[in-house]
Amino acid sequence: MGPIRNFLSLLVIALWTAACGAAAILTSFFDKSGRAADAITRNWAGLVAALSGLKITVEGAEVVDRNRSYVLVANHRSHLDTIALVLTCPLPLRMLAKAELFNIPIFGQALARVGHLRVDRRQGRTDLTRLGPAVRKMVDAGRTLCVFAEGSRQPEGAYGEFKRGAFYLARQNGLPILPVSIVGTGAVLPPKRLRLRPGTARLRYHPPIEISEQNEDELRSQVFEIIRRGGRELERS
Repeated sequence: MGPIRNFLSLLVIALWTAACGAAAILTSFFDKSGRAADAITRNWAGLVAALSGLKITVEGAEVVDRNRSYVLVANHRSHLDTIALVLTCPLPLRMLAKAELFNIPIFGQALARVGHLRVDRRQGRTDLTRLGPAVRKMVDAGRTLCVFAEGSRQPEGAYGEFKRGAFYLARQNGLPILPVSIVGTGAVLPPKRLRLRPGTARLRYHPPIEISEQNEDELRSQVFEIIRRGGRELERS
């Protein structure tokens, strides 16, 4: 993608994000079900993918039970990971997002109004404990919590250590883990860069893992290996 087209694409994405954020804020005042916000989110994601030159292939989405809620755990390569998940997951998603995102004008307000969860990583487990009622409300509404367990974006081919937050929230709320491997998004929009390169993201949804007697560290290691192995297989195929 040439520099002029890249600039125009990023400009339209920024304007479209602001417009969709404003629409989500407005609809949240009269649509308590959240369905309008979910529709806006999918439309937002669809245009962002098109402008970014992002194509998506998906495997295993049939393992997702549309009548359940999960803690979806994925690896993190790019800002486009959220786009890929919104467009492929058959369940409405709510993100566990770092506090700084909620400070972005319009976008941050929209995140809060439609039910995404803010976490301050500086407070660690203390802040996660605070989220209990919000997670239960999300589950009652039939939504799934999405967590990028590495906490920060990793280069293509790399897998960072998974943080404990997703597994703590899953155990505290009795929710199964839905692991998802993501590859390719970092090639389209790498971390800390604003240069788009059209390409294909590949996602694999793995069978859900029911919470049993394993402790958080055992569960975290199990999910990490599933996601890493799935990602390696996607990279080789």
